[in-house]
Amino acid sequence: MSRIPPQYTILLALLAPIAVALPRTHGSAYRALAREIMRHHIEKELRERSEESIRRSLYRMERNKYVRRTLVKRGKNKYEIRIEVTPQGKEILAGYKMQNLRIKQPPRWDGKWRFVVFDIPEKHRAVRKLFRWRLRHMDFFRVQQSVWVYPYPCKEEIEMLADCLALTNSVFVFEDKLANDKKLREHFTRKGIPFLNKAVSTQVPAGT
Repeated sequence: MSRIPPQYTILLALLAPIAVALPRTHGSAYRALAREIMRHHIEKELRERSEESIRRSLYRMERNKYVRRTLVKRGKNKYEIRIEVTPQGKEILAGYKMQNLRIKQPPRWDGKWRFVVFDIPEKHRAVRKLFRWRLRHMDFFRVQQSVWVYPYPCKEEIEMLADCLALTNSVFVFEDKLANDKKLREHFTRKGIPFLNKAVSTQVPAGT
């Protein structure tokens, strides 16, 4: 199983907004927030990260508008810095919440390959990165950066994932047979996916 990128773990920690006393400088605000996350978040992966790495991640996520900081007055001359996940950040998390999405394996393979093709703009590269991570997590085979293959029907699951990440107009699924699929068969056999219908021919008829 692929390890989830650190920023998603931090976003999960921030689903319950965190607040700290207003520091003296802009930079120390990130450090104070990083310490607060490390103190209260129980995920092993996050505890193992350094305060500096969490601080840098918070900075990048705020720059990408996945989190936002607000100043909250708590009394006379007393303020807090509050950080929370934005709607854009929640869209990123939606993909993480799909981590239990699994593709059912039918008793017999029908000899067709399922191709997932996507065209996600560079401005949405974080979502694109998460979508690729999910495909890898589900044992898809990468043909190109934006073309992935799987042996079993997966249109419903991929459409669910695309909808969850607001990518319905950027992701396409189609199926076809291949004349030479030896490399694919070997790959998925190593992954522990059996091909039970050896009688099914994947050869493309001549003249087609």
